[in-house]
Amino acid sequence: MLHSMTAEPIRSPANPGRNPAAIRDMLPAKDRADFARFYAAALDEARRTWSLQPVDEVLEQWRRIAIFSRQPGHAESVQRGLRILAGEDLPARVVDMDALRDGS
Repeated sequence: MLHSMTAEPIRSPANPGRNPAAIRDMLPAKDRADFARFYAAALDEARRTWSLQPVDEVLEQWRRIAIFSRQPGHAESVQRGLRILAGEDLPARVVDMDALRDGS
């Protein structure tokens, strides 16, 4: 018995692949307009240059943002980083490296 196959990769909810709609849906609501703007600009560039490289680059960048933004503590880490970059002197945080390795 033969089964049909597709070239479409298997995606998990944690990885939207290169599907723009899946990437958009995975992003926090506050980032979706920015994604749409960058994606539209990449499509315009692709039409002008006859190259999909701008689209590939935007999709990869935003795919990573979508995945990272779903990690526990991501928003807090970003805010802490912004405060440090703004010159705020924050106390160091103790990190349990074993727990990080174990995924707990």
